[in-house]
This record gives sequence, structure tokens and C-alpha cells, in this order.
Amino acid sequence: TVELDSLSARIVKALYKPYGVATHHCGLESSPLPTGFYDLVIGNVPFGNVQVPEMRNVPFANFSIHNYFFAKALEMVRPGGLVAFITSSGTMDAYKAGHRAYLNSVAKLVTAIRLPGGTFSGIAGTSVTTDLLIFQKREAKAAASYEPKWAELVRVPTSSRICGSSSTALMTNEYFLVHPENVIGKLQSASTQYGGQTVVCKFDGDLAQALQERVAAM
Repeated sequence: TVELDSLSARIVKALYKPYGVATHHCGLESSPLPTGFYDLVIGNVPFGNVQVPEMRNVPFANFSIHNYFFAKALEMVRPGGLVAFITSSGTMDAYKAGHRAYLNSVAKLVTAIRLPGGTFSGIAGTSVTTDLLIFQKREAKAAASYEPKWAELVRVPTSSRICGSSSTALMTNEYFLVHPENVIGKLQSASTQYGGQTVVCKFDGDLAQALQERVAAM
């Protein structure tokens, strides 16, 4: 386990050290973990436009923090290993696609599930629309042009089952148009606190049941 917060690190260590779990109180970029070793990395990555102080000359050194976590985790797993993270919709829906192109070159997107905004408001105090993303590291770095497209954004037709607005300006990752069953809710336009517009996911049903159905379908 890697935990930056001191109190959280001490709690995790107290709870899980008796079961053989090692806890590293540090940032992921400075953790003493081997590369190409693990079978699985799971987590809830931090969101934000800040960058990690990565001192190595690696292609993902300038990625925003949530996208850095994906690239770093994929570096840590062996070929065929899995990375499963909860991240903001910015990983899939950001207009700049450089991080998606890189991730696609080193890993296969196994699945992506769009969660409605407010999913974690009760436990984390955030209303950000989030995604569950699962990647599998490739045997070798490749262009992966044969993979289903997910690196680019497309306009959401008003006729799409994931569209919850009459607006023709909704944009999302092409993956969700191809796999509308993986969107829990409908996409709508919403105003940001800075006066701009963003796309959010709204859902009024039983989220636990809906998520369980998607995970079972995987």
C-alpha cells in the first residue's frame, strides 16, 4: 500500500501489517516498488491538474496527477498485469489526448464504466463525475491501431441512449458511444463554478445494483 497522508498511512499499517501488508508512507513517484513485477494495482487516484514531481526522464513525467498514476502503475505491473483505478472523467474526456495515446500504446483498455456525478459525495465530499477504468499491460509497446477507439472525443448525438440533453454540444470519449451500456445514467451539460460548461452524468436509480450489473457483465 502507498499512502501519502501520514495519519492514513499509520491507520493502514496498524490494520494490515499483521496480515503481511507493507505500507509505504510516501508519494507514488518515490515509492520503493519494483517495475514490471506486480500482477494487479488497484486504487482511487487523486484528481487534479497538478503534476507529480517525477524526476526521471519518462514519457509521462508531465502528465496531470491522475493520468500519471495510470502510467506509473502500468510501469509497475508485469506484461499481462492489470491496473484498476477510479479516476475523474478527465482521463477519458479531456480534450488533449496525449495521455490516452500513451496509455493505449502500453496497455489495452479492458473496460470503462462511467459513474454518475456524486457517487463519492458521501464518503469523499466530491461531486465529480468518475470512471472505473481497467487496463491490461501489453506484452510489448505497440501502436495498437487494431484496438477499439477510445483515445478521441466525439460529439454525442441527441438520439444516443446516453444523451440526457437536447444540446448538440455534448462531447465524450468514443468508447462510451460504442459501449452505452457502460454508462450509468445520461450525459448532460452543466455550468462550472468558473462560468464554463462541462459534461456530467446524471442517474436517479439504484447505483449499487446498476454497478453490480455492469461488473457482472465484464
